[in-house]
Amino acid sequence: MRIEFIELLRCPASHELSPLITVASKRAGEHLLDATLGCVVCGAEYELRDGVAYLTNETETSVATSDVVDAIDPMRIAALLALTDGSARALLCGAAASVSSEIESLIGARVAGVNAPVESMLEHELVDVIRLTPRAMIPLATASLQGLAVDARHASLLADAARVVRRGGRVLGPLSAAVPLGCRELARDSHEWVAEVENAPSAPIALKRATEPRG
Repeated sequence: MRIEFIELLRCPASHELSPLITVASKRAGEHLLDATLGCVVCGAEYELRDGVAYLTNETETSVATSDVVDAIDPMRIAALLALTDGSARALLCGAAASVSSEIESLIGARVAGVNAPVESMLEHELVDVIRLTPRAMIPLATASLQGLAVDARHASLLADAARVVRRGGRVLGPLSAAVPLGCRELARDSHEWVAEVENAPSAPIALKRATEPRG
């Protein structure tokens, strides 16, 4: 996994966003291959193995099936997410993650995948892949993405879309899921919709009582 994406990783546990401390043991150029990732808030430790970040302590993750993967068109996803050049950064979750390397080759955009199908990982020696049990939190820094694509198995991640995708960025989701808050639908067909992020969710503001003047 590229150091660029490792620096954006956040602990997926249920607490405030927290960067992960990285202790690397093996690297290849700009990619870390083996490392330990630790959270300073909850103390959780995660493993980076063969370039894949395992941000889960569970043994099973949601993986797209091969018959779904065969229907994915990388250029269509790139167009819908408005990925036009190497300055764009995107996260593809589930079935769409199988074409992350193709999008990089065609467009130059930097793309990482969540739960990419195993067969697609084997085709590329150095890929950016996160293994994550689907949940309503994307383990990346706020406003770090230009685009996000989510399949039906990872629809719960849409709840975090307006936080992780910067304003003006695109979100692609399945027709079975609702367009998340903070996003405006642009178009849809019989399978999916695409929306634009308009407003990122703001942090709650602490209310303070005025101090009474002393007499």
